[in-house]
Amino acid sequence: MKKYIIFSLLLLAAVRTALAEDFKYPVFTIKPEMLVHADVVVRLDENQFQILSANKAILKVHRVITIINEKAKNQASLLLNYDNSRKVNYIKGIVYNKLGMPIDRVKNKDIIDRSWVSGYSLYEDNRCKQVIMTPLEYPVTVEYEYEIEFNDRPFYPQWQPLEDENISVEESSMMVICDDGITFRYKEKNLQQPVEIVQKDKKQCYSWKVTNLKALEKEPFAPPLDEFTPAVFTAPAMLSYKDYNGSFTSWDDLGKWTLYLNKGRQELPVETRAKIMELVQNIPDERGKIRAVYEYMQSKTRYVSIQIGIGGLQPFPAEFVDKNGYGDCKALVNYTMALLHVAGIESYYTLVKAGEFASNIPSDFPCDRFNHIILCVPCQKDTIWLECTDQVIPFGFQGTFTDDREVLVANPADSKLTRTHVYSMKENLLTRTATVDINNALMADAKVYTNYSGLKYEDVDKLLDMVVEEQKRELAKTIDLPGFDIYNIAYQRKKNILPWAGEKLSLHIPSYASISGNRLFVPLNLMDKETYIPEKLENRTSDILFRHDDCNMDTIVYSVPPDYQPEHIPDSVHLKSVFGEYSARTFLKEGKLVYIRSYAIFKGRYPATTYNELIDFCKKIAKADREKAIFIRQ
Repeated sequence: MKKYIIFSLLLLAAVRTALAEDFKYPVFTIKPEMLVHADVVVRLDENQFQILSANKAILKVHRVITIINEKAKNQASLLLNYDNSRKVNYIKGIVYNKLGMPIDRVKNKDIIDRSWVSGYSLYEDNRCKQVIMTPLEYPVTVEYEYEIEFNDRPFYPQWQPLEDENISVEESSMMVICDDGITFRYKEKNLQQPVEIVQKDKKQCYSWKVTNLKALEKEPFAPPLDEFTPAVFTAPAMLSYKDYNGSFTSWDDLGKWTLYLNKGRQELPVETRAKIMELVQNIPDERGKIRAVYEYMQSKTRYVSIQIGIGGLQPFPAEFVDKNGYGDCKALVNYTMALLHVAGIESYYTLVKAGEFASNIPSDFPCDRFNHIILCVPCQKDTIWLECTDQVIPFGFQGTFTDDREVLVANPADSKLTRTHVYSMKENLLTRTATVDINNALMADAKVYTNYSGLKYEDVDKLLDMVVEEQKRELAKTIDLPGFDIYNIAYQRKKNILPWAGEKLSLHIPSYASISGNRLFVPLNLMDKETYIPEKLENRTSDILFRHDDCNMDTIVYSVPPDYQPEHIPDSVHLKSVFGEYSARTFLKEGKLVYIRSYAIFKGRYPATTYNELIDFCKKIAKADREKAIFIRQ
């Protein structure tokens, strides 16, 4: 028996050695600590970017990932877009089982070549090559190699090994190779080791590498990953696209290059110029003229993405938009600039990284990481920012799509980064008043009046143009009440720079209160209960980020049947934290129960060490929002 055990152990060791040597990427070779919080393990990620000239480069990628579970199944597929300036030279792929045995290979027939239809584009010359892999079991490992050739397009990659939470990285590297006489710029963040630079065959080679990056657990209210994980940003020193050449060493250079692309594209038909002059001739103030021109543009155009050739970087001429009534963000901004110029108002084409959760632009490293265009209109007292792709958005309102971030204002005199509007606590308000009548059958009828202003306007802006039945269906998804019916609904709005919307609801709630014996229990918070409590984390690593100031205020008056008298009225609650402030008080007035609540969140960045304090703050608020008043039948 002893010999049999020794033989079995030796055989097992031999098999494991053979697998490790002859098979590729067996799962059992992954270190246990790399599997903690990981849905994906990047086994190898090699990126080589060779700059051949100011307008030509080649990117080679070799990437191997092990997909641990079904949550990451989409990682098995590959999608590469291309166009006239970007060519996919080849794609290779292999799939391995958990032992590292090849079980499938990517063949030519597996590579789907189709239009890269964005879903909101009228037409574009972008296409994509796609490989769709659907794992049948987990874990599974996929290996891809591909090469992309860039011509006439200033594309430079960003290397971010930890591209998302729940991904660990065994090894990742990037190499940038510059041919003789070519220079580029780079910015490093949070690296294990700085760049290694070597000279080889008259080429300058820049190399970065990281190993054994453990998966990050998803953390509530975390900043963008590239703020605190390893990253390298790259950018050219010189720009060249078609016949448009320029420097890229300062924000002013990038702004001037952008203006060079746009030069001569603001001519308008004589008839349109006359319309604009007539439109503004009797408007005495500058802001009124800007608004009139903006709303004229909104009424005349619609947003359509256009990505053809240089159109991906250069706006269609204003005459094109005027004639056809559509354009992408670049074209609509350029058109609005032209209209404002006729009205005697100067404005500036502005590059922005849009999106509610978009990462920050590295202000000390000029590079084109923008994805959208808006319009900057300086006025005597302030600056107006115009979103030209939304035909219903209020004049001058940015919303969470482009608020409070650095943007590049392309000014011929001095292009520079400027911050967009920061909405304050006084601007971001939800105020609600309600009356709730509870009868002897415990049925409640509520009249609810809610005002939304500032960024709170976004809570209802999509509802405002819906028909009543659609409004009811959408509201039913968001109101946390038992079995209620909406039997009356109405909206008002003011489309100002600080927009406002008013909502009137009539609700019938069959079982709002509850009864036990001769006691009546009435929940105090009607429609604004906080139930979210951040999950407890063993080791919070990232800062806590609240992007906006925010305030909700409720006043609710309850009427109960006259044969019930108050037995318990909850004590007042006042909570104050670095994260915000909460108060709730309940009292009787003229035979009615009055509940007043206020909850404010403070915009700011807080250290990870305060996370448990945030959890405690949220728990106390959730507890206070569950309070009930108790009445007893006399």
